[in-house]
Amino acid sequence: MKSPALCVLLFAAAGQSLKLNAPLGRRAAVASAGATFAALVVPPALAGPASDLRVTEVRASKAFAEPPHATAAVPSAIPSAVPPAVPSAVPSAVPSAVTAAPPPAAVAPVDEPLKVETDNIKKALDLEANLSIPQALKAANEVMGLSKNAGLPLPSQADLLLAANESLRVKVDGIKKALDISASLSMPAALKVANELMGVSKNGAAAGGMSLPSQADALLAAIGV
Repeated sequence: MKSPALCVLLFAAAGQSLKLNAPLGRRAAVASAGATFAALVVPPALAGPASDLRVTEVRASKAFAEPPHATAAVPSAIPSAVPPAVPSAVPSAVPSAVTAAPPPAAVAPVDEPLKVETDNIKKALDLEANLSIPQALKAANEVMGLSKNAGLPLPSQADLLLAANESLRVKVDGIKKALDISASLSMPAALKVANELMGVSKNGAAAGGMSLPSQADALLAAIGV
């Protein structure tokens, strides 16, 4: 025959299995029955010492006790909101490219006073210095073959005469070099010497003679330059 203590332990194990597979109401009933099992099923004659019975009752009661319920997880205290991002200190706008300054406009040449232009014409063509501006321009137009410009305003006549003088200067310089004529001579004086050297003095006659540009062209053709 099995001892009372062993019977209590076997019943406790069976009750634990029944408790885990039974509904909640039945679990309470099984736990209450297990607590008093020793007094109900164990006859006094089979019971051992009182101390053994009490220990067996305590073990049976613990075996049928309700298991502790799982504690719900405590929600995290970390806030879910994310702080806004710090705006960048770098400006998003890209400065537009620096536009290069336009080059300065060409400065128009300042016209010299008419008197200065006329004095230069007198010197280049060996005209008398005491001539007035209109008289000097008239004489210059005659020797340069530009009498048709006499009806133009005086400043326009002076501008045309200066341009014709520059063209004539290039031709006369070529003649001087070809005939070994002094470079210091004026254009009319150099042409007079060249006409004498080339035997065409009539081309430079005061009356009915050729204009200075025409004399230069004839000399260049005769020299073959």
